[in-house]
Amino acid sequence: MEYMIWFDNNNLKPLERRIMEGAAYFERKHGRRANICLVNPGDLVINPSPGPSPSQAMERGDIRLIADRRVMKNYFWLGEEINQDAI
Repeated sequence: MEYMIWFDNNNLKPLERRIMEGAAYFERKHGRRANICLVNPGDLVINPSPGPSPSQAMERGDIRLIADRRVMKNYFWLGEEINQDAI
């Protein structure tokens, strides 16, 4: 899998908007939709509350978010995960 790295440090925008802007650019550039996004766990914990651990995958629309400590804050690794069963 290949990823496109998107940087957006405007924390005034909601996380979903920053990711969707990156996903829109991914689609313009590659002609395909991104369906996976790796993010820093700290970016997922904007308003800490009881519930699932930020290390668990979370769904946001059509894009699956995965917390990954290798990703720096405010960077988003967008990619297309291909279902091997469909090939």
